Amino acid sequence: MRNKVLLWSDTEYTYLKRQSADDPGRWVKLQDGRATAVGSVGSN
Repeated sequence: MRNKVLLWSDTEYTYLKRQSADDPGRWVKLQDGRATAVGSVGSN
């Protein structure tokens, strides 16, 4: 926890995807220039 708000790219966390601003049912890949991580979300 911190006493200030940080940009997601300034944290030590790795974010793979986020919800699309255009379609909440769709997830979009994030790229921030740090180490590449691969993730997937499947549906049946």
